[in-house]
Amino acid sequence: MIDKEELLNNKDFYKSFKSGEDLTSFFKTMHKRAGLRLITIIFKIIFLFFIKRNIHSYYKEK
Repeated sequence: MIDKEELLNNKDFYKSFKSGEDLTSFFKTMHKRAGLRLITIIFKIIFLFFIKRNIHSYYKEK
């Protein structure tokens, strides 16, 4: 994983973009991806919780 602080303090990183629009677009894309990852993790946790609950209720019925 890339260290965020190292990346933000790296002058060559900023020089690699042709314009301010490219840089803005890059950060918007990264922000969206981070949000999607968080949502995916939350859904997985909820899904696993309900599976666990259903398994416990299934075995209680027997």
